[in-house]
Amino acid sequence: MSGTMTGPSRNASLTELLARHATRTPDRAAVVHPAGRQGSSGPPAYTSIGYGDFATRVTACAAGLRARGIGRGTRTALLVTPGADLLVLVFALMHTGAVPVVVDPGMGLGRMLDCIRRVGVQAFIGVPSAHLLRRLRPRAFAGVRSVITLPGGTAPDSTSCPPSVQTGRNCLRRRPGRTTSR
Repeated sequence: MSGTMTGPSRNASLTELLARHATRTPDRAAVVHPAGRQGSSGPPAYTSIGYGDFATRVTACAAGLRARGIGRGTRTALLVTPGADLLVLVFALMHTGAVPVVVDPGMGLGRMLDCIRRVGVQAFIGVPSAHLLRRLRPRAFAGVRSVITLPGGTAPDSTSCPPSVQTGRNCLRRRPGRTTSR
């Protein structure tokens, strides 16, 4: 059947797959994440980001990362609060061809620093407390050439994005999404 669109190619990149979903189903939920509680003691509330909005944020963030010198092959440590912002950053790094290095602080300080040192990170994106660690233990971060600080604790309901990652549009900025309970 010529002219009929089929499924994605086996060789499609993650970036291509995201663009495909953003075009075909822009309002369909790409990311569902916690958004506090319903009322003071109610069940958890969740909000979602559609494929179209998610792809737009990823593209804007990727452009900002490139402008900061983070591109193909750049090993980039992410010490960011789990949530939608972390996913935007991971996808944006993959979009640029960079290598996301997501380290779980729960593995313990010594192991975490050893992991970062062994990987030889070249860029660092983190919340302020993570940057304090970077300054207190500089040996583990000796190869870092590009540094980006995310504001505050970058909580799941954060509405800001570091100017250093923006390119005309706020890549991590929350837009109103659907809030549902689960």
